Amino acid sequence: KTRMIVILSCAFFFLIACSGFDTLIPLFATKELGVTTREWARMGTMRGIGVFLGAIILGALSDRLGQKIIAGFSMLSLAFLLYGYAFGNKSLLWLMMPVSGALVSTIYVNLNTLTQKISSQHQGKANSAYRATLSFAGILAPIFATGLAAYWGGYRAVFLVLTLSAAISG
Repeated sequence: KTRMIVILSCAFFFLIACSGFDTLIPLFATKELGVTTREWARMGTMRGIGVFLGAIILGALSDRLGQKIIAGFSMLSLAFLLYGYAFGNKSLLWLMMPVSGALVSTIYVNLNTLTQKISSQHQGKANSAYRATLSFAGILAPIFATGLAAYWGGYRAVFLVLTLSAAISG
């Protein structure tokens, strides 16, 4: 039970950071950084390339070093990256998008793998709890992130809050 609580806590705070980021980044990029829709589409492609490369490179490292180590490293790296978004500019966005894609993909896979290892007897309960936690965080995060952005009048400070959430998850 303790391992499952740890995994669910990590998953919750990770998805608050991830879903909040996914909600805010197109708004931030277009409204505050002046990214055009064409550039945003290309940045989305760059993020997809990051997911692809992350699956290959970080997946192999997970097999070699262990899911816990790579998941923790990826969560803390995501926290640093979110911190960078708070102070970033349009040029930096091109580099950060593929890196965030690689990290997010790796975290999802490693948390899922760790969930699968909880108990063969209680696999259904573990999977349901994991998916429910992700769903709940995914519902809350956009409301939370956009609400804070409206209250604070911008997105950069919210990225700092998302940084904290990612750091807690790691």
